[in-house]
Amino acid sequence: MRYRIAALLLLAAVVGLTAPSLAQSDVQTFPETGHTLRGAFRVFWEANGGLDTFGYPITEEYPASNGRLVQWFERARLELAEGGGQPRVELGNLGAEASSDRIFPKSPPVNDTADRRYIAQTQHVMKYGFKDVWEARGAERIFGYPISEEVQEVLDDGEWHTVQYFEKARFEYWPGLPAGQRVLISHLGRRLAPSSPPSQPTPQPAVPTTAPAPPTAPSPVPTPTSAPAPALPPPSYNNCQADPNPSAAPNYPVRITAINKDAETVTLQNISGEPISLDGWRMCSITGNQQHSISGSLAPGQSRTYAGSDGPIWNNSERDDGALYNERGQLVSYWRD
Repeated sequence: MRYRIAALLLLAAVVGLTAPSLAQSDVQTFPETGHTLRGAFRVFWEANGGLDTFGYPITEEYPASNGRLVQWFERARLELAEGGGQPRVELGNLGAEASSDRIFPKSPPVNDTADRRYIAQTQHVMKYGFKDVWEARGAERIFGYPISEEVQEVLDDGEWHTVQYFEKARFEYWPGLPAGQRVLISHLGRRLAPSSPPSQPTPQPAVPTTAPAPPTAPSPVPTPTSAPAPALPPPSYNNCQADPNPSAAPNYPVRITAINKDAETVTLQNISGEPISLDGWRMCSITGNQQHSISGSLAPGQSRTYAGSDGPIWNNSERDDGALYNERGQLVSYWRD
């Protein structure tokens, strides 16, 4: 029964396409990853940006627990879905899944310009290169709507980069790359794909599927390489007084991602690959020389929002920076108000 459903899905997976057909024998193998691409998934991949948008396949097709036929790629997950009686190829919500433990503040509406665009559906703003890539490579159909503003994260090179989360992807900005190639699409597929998917392709019938000529896509850009974790500065904690060198904060292994002075909350994220205990750590409100309560531990990649103690801690009328110190008094992260 499952293969009968898969056959029906494959028969009409892509709607409104008008070019030569692909049969089961028209299979492309990628020696870079040892996986194949065929049928409706190959049609969709080639018609919507191919390697530059989705990356190489990193699994074969296989039936997921929800009954859909899926295949993982470096930057995406393709799924055969059926809605309203019409089968189609869809993209998995990798951006939402990768940030499921985070809460991103909304943005108030702004006027659209050539450099920025407000998305009312999710109440977020896209700007500059992120906006350009989103619009040029398929917009919400391929990437979904933005679900965050631009935020700062430490990436594989150990450096801080501007990133933005979308429903189906994450964009990264690499200023050291050549102009026109500085926006990368994160390898969220490699991060989220199951560790032991089926190694053999799911049998498929020969089905006619057609596609338009693929759009012109930007040239591939280099894949960043990993780098050692940044070093922490010497201890400088002084009862939440202003730190003498706030720029020394590496924002690693934990970083301050948000301070809501109205709600009296602080959000921290563990951006390392190891669990972090916050026992003995201190979160400081600099203007009032006060401590904001934090405790417990953070799993790798986990974000958590901490409410303050009773009474006001953060100054709402004046600048009030935040500083996070570890149990040794080293400045770990600094938030400039």
